[in-house]
Amino acid sequence: MELNNKFRALTKYNKEWVYGLPMYDYRCVAGKSESVLCIQESSDTAIKLKYEIIPETLCESTGLNDKNGKEIYVGDIVQCLEVSDHRTNEYISEVYEEECEILVHDSKYSDTPLAIFFPHKNQIPLTEIEIIGNIYDNPELLQEVDK
Repeated sequence: MELNNKFRALTKYNKEWVYGLPMYDYRCVAGKSESVLCIQESSDTAIKLKYEIIPETLCESTGLNDKNGKEIYVGDIVQCLEVSDHRTNEYISEVYEEECEILVHDSKYSDTPLAIFFPHKNQIPLTEIEIIGNIYDNPELLQEVDK
């Protein structure tokens, strides 16, 4: 699966999610210029706003949507339900990127590429993935899983 150059991050000052492309900008602080990481809004208008962001919250879109049509980003927390002829497997996982691959934890000891859940419609196993939060706004969702 290839990431698709759509990003989101929390703004530094009001902690709201903004969407667009990351870029560095410069500001003057105490007479010295320093670079800051920003997101420039993606829009069709001539005016594109830039927001200073919290760098560790920068998340890239996977290019995939959950069962409700909501776009899945790295850092989202998803609930997965797999149904096959022999078993049902339900789990909650963070969506994360490792060595250019998007993964979910299907157990405490196993990782599964997210892309395998989306190759064809009407396949067995049937899988439903739903975004239930993200690691920045809802970290407690993953703490419940670790218990």
